[in-house]
Amino acid sequence: MHIIEPTLKNQTGHCYSLVNDLLSANNSSQTKFHLWINRYAESLFRENKNIIEHRYFARRIRRLQVLWLYRRLIKKQQAFFVSTATSTDLLLVSWALKVNKNVNLNLVKLYVHWLYRSSSRIKRLQKIAQRYPQLPIACPTESVKIILIEAGFTNVEIIPYPSAKHIFIDHADPAKQVFEKLLFAGAARVDKGFPLMVELISLLKREKSEIPITLQCSTTHKGKHASEVQAALIRLKDIDYKNLEIKSETLSSSEYQQMFANSIVIQPYQVDLFADRVSGVSLDALKEGSPLVVPANTWMAQLVERFQAGVVVEQTADIQEWLAAVKQVIANWPEFAKNASLAGQELQAEHAPDKLMAWLSHC
Repeated sequence: MHIIEPTLKNQTGHCYSLVNDLLSANNSSQTKFHLWINRYAESLFRENKNIIEHRYFARRIRRLQVLWLYRRLIKKQQAFFVSTATSTDLLLVSWALKVNKNVNLNLVKLYVHWLYRSSSRIKRLQKIAQRYPQLPIACPTESVKIILIEAGFTNVEIIPYPSAKHIFIDHADPAKQVFEKLLFAGAARVDKGFPLMVELISLLKREKSEIPITLQCSTTHKGKHASEVQAALIRLKDIDYKNLEIKSETLSSSEYQQMFANSIVIQPYQVDLFADRVSGVSLDALKEGSPLVVPANTWMAQLVERFQAGVVVEQTADIQEWLAAVKQVIANWPEFAKNASLAGQELQAEHAPDKLMAWLSHC
């Protein structure tokens, strides 16, 4: 089985965690995996003898390389899995399939995390589905499945976003019910509300607040920040909030995981882009018993409301609403932390990576 993840370069982001969690479900198996990743990737799975790493993709010519690799694997009838597939990947696979019209489609597996609904994208999907309606596609949410089914794909399964088992915080111990910090986790991106987070820090400074904050502001897999984020970082220096810890370096998976302990995780994400989009940060937080503060009308809000594991912000453009939500969680920390821990334990079973691995094994 070949796993294709062109942007995977280091342990930053959820490209790595998805692949790592998925491969953890293969520990008891002797199945060999060929992992196709960025040309300059670190040695990420050196100790796993069942993984052969291919450092291959260059950013500027990545799509051409992807098409060539798809064609090569299809021609040789070798199974492959596109772990973060987009509509572009579906198009490239449809082009690559022309080299072998008799190929078993079950050798080609795509996991589509999210699709932005637009008329041009729907038309593209419909054209692909006319040729290959039986193309095996998995997705994490019902809304993504509906888009794919309406486009004409008939072999679509909902498989929860894979998230590996962790050791959970025991909230029966009162000593572990102490709030320590507010946490913004993940890469500093505009769509994830980094500029709004800086606005919140500015408000806390004006109020002379002493709420500790840990702010992860690492770059995306492209290795750079958007101009809006760069401007927010400059402003952050001017604010000079004394209780702020900034983590700008790339964290290892264990360092990233440790940030969540005794934290409130705030996610001021853009609602239109995350309405039906799974958040790996939310799952990571709840696995560690960390309550959430999230925007209404999003997948994250559904999690919070289901488990009462945090507070949902209705007026997402109002920075005062975000601060009020944070203060509400702090004031009721033991209850929210307990609910978050219980949520994490239940979600562990729902998002077990062996479900995706089982789907991949049916070739």
